[in-house]
Amino acid sequence: MILIVDADALMRWALREVLSDADFAVRDVGTAAAARDAIGRSGLRPAVVLVDPRLPDASGVEALQALTGLVPSCHVIAMTAGGTAKGYVDTLRGEAADVLEKPIDLDVVVRRVQQCMPW
Repeated sequence: MILIVDADALMRWALREVLSDADFAVRDVGTAAAARDAIGRSGLRPAVVLVDPRLPDASGVEALQALTGLVPSCHVIAMTAGGTAKGYVDTLRGEAADVLEKPIDLDVVVRRVQQCMPW
């Protein structure tokens, strides 16, 4: 299971489509609170979480720490806007398994997710 957490509905749609086409089960939400709810109440246990660290309800580091705290075994891939300050990206790298810069090459996303899967 892949969980996409991004405030941009179009980005969620594109990621959901390409990952579904690659035969992954995918769920997407637009906020950190919705991700916590999906994991906490619904019992969702994603193997990989793709998260935009600029969510409307949490900072990037807060969101990453919350997600890995809820599902320690999941691989978190942060998706950050190009040109983001190097210090911030370095901080994200310390919290996430990987960091991809937007605009994102969807083929790269599929390959990175495949590499993180526990098969």
